[in-house]
Amino acid sequence: MSTCANCSQQCDSRNNCSQCDACSRSLHFSCVGITSEDHARITRNKSKCIKVYCNDYSAVDIRSLSLQLSKKIETLENKISNQTSLTETPQLVIEKVTAEAVERITRAKNIIVHGVAELSRNPKEQQKQDENMAKALTIVLSGEESCLPVRAIRLGKTTKNKPRPLKIILSDPSCTKTCLRSQKRLINNEFENLKITDDKTPQQLNNLKELRAELARRTSEGEKNLTIKYIRGTATITKK
Repeated sequence: MSTCANCSQQCDSRNNCSQCDACSRSLHFSCVGITSEDHARITRNKSKCIKVYCNDYSAVDIRSLSLQLSKKIETLENKISNQTSLTETPQLVIEKVTAEAVERITRAKNIIVHGVAELSRNPKEQQKQDENMAKALTIVLSGEESCLPVRAIRLGKTTKNKPRPLKIILSDPSCTKTCLRSQKRLINNEFENLKITDDKTPQQLNNLKELRAELARRTSEGEKNLTIKYIRGTATITKK
């Protein structure tokens, strides 16, 4: 039975508990200041602009979000004011950009690991195996115990053909960057067959898909030595 991340009391009913959007731990409605009706409305509307955070994450994320979004919103407003024709209202565009920025900040603490076997049919046993594996993997990648995982979560439904991806939530985005940059440390050990990626938003995945299609088109038209690189966090087609 899960416990509330804020008050450490048991959450024994889905009717009075939600989840932290950063670490996925349980939260009483009363501990985050919402009612069951509020939660039902958020869930029913599938709102991406409304997030619920536990005490460990809320203050940090709100301050970080405020600093990171202020400049982006100002730039966006300047671009909108210079356009004569818009398919969407400026307010809607700003809301979408804000929601995307919040989502990226939340996912910045995560890594996605592909190829981790699911050896147990018992969910609790498998969860314990995943947590132990996540701890061992992050120690190898970071070279220290300061980047231990907060939680490990399987993504998607169980299939017979291949294991589900494993999302590992870390304590800080800097730990995520360290793990992603240190994948060479997995060579010649028990983790060498694993693939590790960042936790991209749906918009980032769509942008990357379009970029790969453009790369294929330009290559077929005769351009050579092109590749996709991340420049200041943005996927870009550039020369090798």
